[in-house]
Amino acid sequence: MSRRIAFVSTIPADWGGSEELWSAAAKDLVNRGFEVDIYKDLRSQHHKKLLELVGLGSRLMTPNGYQLPVHRRAMNRILPFRFQSRALELLCRRIVESKPELVIISQGWNWDGLPWAQACQKSGIPYALISQAANIRGWPCDADIDEVSNAHLASVGSFHVAKRVLGRTEEMIGQRIPQGEVVRNPYNLSSNEPVPWPSADGSLRLACVGRFEFKDKGQDVLIRALGAAKWRERDLRVSFYGAGINKTGMQRLIDFCGAKGCEIRGHTESIESIWKEHHGLVLPSREEGLPLVVVEAMLCGRPCIVTDVVGNAELLEEGKTGYICPAPSAQLLDETLERVWINRSSLREMGMAASQSVRVKVPSDPGAVFADRLVALMDGVSPMKT
Repeated sequence: MSRRIAFVSTIPADWGGSEELWSAAAKDLVNRGFEVDIYKDLRSQHHKKLLELVGLGSRLMTPNGYQLPVHRRAMNRILPFRFQSRALELLCRRIVESKPELVIISQGWNWDGLPWAQACQKSGIPYALISQAANIRGWPCDADIDEVSNAHLASVGSFHVAKRVLGRTEEMIGQRIPQGEVVRNPYNLSSNEPVPWPSADGSLRLACVGRFEFKDKGQDVLIRALGAAKWRERDLRVSFYGAGINKTGMQRLIDFCGAKGCEIRGHTESIESIWKEHHGLVLPSREEGLPLVVVEAMLCGRPCIVTDVVGNAELLEEGKTGYICPAPSAQLLDETLERVWINRSSLREMGMAASQSVRVKVPSDPGAVFADRLVALMDGVSPMKT
């Protein structure tokens, strides 16, 4: 008799970096013969990762995404409010009816899966949470704190992508999470070998990789720092890779600050192609989990310059595999970049050290490791200590 497991994603987009862990584990479990159900907040059903899972035999349980079918929406127009259908209620009921051994609730932060956790608790279905971030803006108010705390404490597993994500989650609820564990996200590289160092032309070329959204990724902090006269006079170039809601604002800020070394490149599928041209990653984030771009840059043999927020610096050693800016401030980032500039001749050596270091700290197949852990949970094995 086959075993059933359900994966829930709270991400309201076609796909995101926080989808990689649950989807890699789901793929692994399908290949082991498990029945896998997927509940995904869809904008499109055509992302290649989703199509691959469905092609392997996973069941997509949300063909309409997290919205009601047309006939339910039509009925809601004529029914009193208390009798109207709610999409999440119907989907949670579907989980209960399918009776999985375990439900994995993959969250974009650390309590956006609360309704799903509560449905599982009410029905007595074991569930585990994945927390990809623990942002200050998401600190639960007094009206929510008990429910958030209960969601984590009642889970059979509370997985966090960085130690500081786990630590901040515990601070938010004011309690230790005994079953809290740290897991690593999969990375997207076609090769596991470092990328050859760019040819020397006398310039320092850094890449800033991440969605164009100032409130989390902080590209505005970097642009303001690079608007200083000394950086306009030096051969430092920064390429911005990604897409998002602040692309136009980013270009306007570059022009306004006179940060002439900055260039917007946009989205690229090939991580390796970025590092063929650039000497290091600069990540001026205000909020993060543990960014895949840090792991990928280190694997490719590039040092990282990051702000010390949540998991950004968890894999780095100051002055050995990267540089850590104490906070997302233009002044502090300017000081950090000055250290990078002065020591730029050692960046290649730092990149080699980063490549060696990250291979010890991050497993080569995080999805398979996580799948093993989920099977252990279903078999009643106690959480690992972190």
